[in-house]
Amino acid sequence: MDRRWARSALGFAVWTFVGVFFSTQRYLLSGSEEGAWASALTKSLPQWYLWGALGPLVLRADRWAKGRGGALGERLAWHVPFGFLFVSLYIALRTLVDASLGNAPADWSFEVLAAQYHWNLLIYTVIVGVLIAFDYHNDARARALRSSQLEARLAEARLDTLTAQLQPHFLFNTLNAISAFIERDPQKARRMTAHLGDLLRHSLEHGGDREIPLSEELALVEDYVAIQQVRFEGKLSVERDFEPETLSAQVPSFLLQPLVENAVEHGLADPSRAGRIMLRARHENGALELSVADDGAGLPETGEALEHGVGLRNTAERLKQLYGERSHLAIQNATGGGVEVTVTLPFRNDG
Repeated sequence: MDRRWARSALGFAVWTFVGVFFSTQRYLLSGSEEGAWASALTKSLPQWYLWGALGPLVLRADRWAKGRGGALGERLAWHVPFGFLFVSLYIALRTLVDASLGNAPADWSFEVLAAQYHWNLLIYTVIVGVLIAFDYHNDARARALRSSQLEARLAEARLDTLTAQLQPHFLFNTLNAISAFIERDPQKARRMTAHLGDLLRHSLEHGGDREIPLSEELALVEDYVAIQQVRFEGKLSVERDFEPETLSAQVPSFLLQPLVENAVEHGLADPSRAGRIMLRARHENGALELSVADDGAGLPETGEALEHGVGLRNTAERLKQLYGERSHLAIQNATGGGVEVTVTLPFRNDG
């Protein structure tokens, strides 16, 4: 009800403005005689208020024409007979109103009535044009809204698919590592199983979250590292270098774990030597920079990057879905040997 009254008030204001505007023309043509302004208003305002009163009926006629399902040309074609119908109704009403207000005597002669069609058909055409333009504007906005909603649902579905692929990936790898110790070293298998329980608990707590604080993401990484340290029997060490303000920054859940997994797989590819993983987080120029580096053999001499596995491939795709061009994943040789994976994304601290 409030919206209906608001539209009515707006329509009244618009037609009043148009009436006053054309009243000034009459006033100036009258030579600014005494009483000319009141006379101009009396003659102009009823003309435009009548069109304002007919406006809702014109709108209904246009909706009916649109509902016929034809193209714009067919829709406009219907307004040819409608135009003559509404203009005829307008002329009849105006003749009666002008006579009742004393503006002009009622003259129903063909010459007087026919002479009014030209200008008023033009007014009707303008009204229909405004209605159709507004209709097309609303349709364009609705299509844009549906398109944006579809893109959002598509992006969300892609993220769900990527996360669904990522979680079983590291879970299966961890179970394979545990199974290797069940018969050879049951105590280590039990320790790895306990760490796996912690890892699953952390992952379930944030399984439905798009983003979590970096500190919580690191808790999941620590569970994974603990499993791998048992697996490699003390040959794996981890160094951490995090700027304090980065710990509360928002990051995609399961962002670091596949990067650490990749570093472990390639950094400790040679079982005869110990390996070291370096984790770093920096806040620079409004961006959060995370890096995971190993001290393994590094990239091939050809300079080609390591072929992305499920983890790295999904991580790159998730970053693209979440942040677009504001994020970046780079793989390069680390200083002093090994490979370094660097992720850059917008820094946002919701704490």
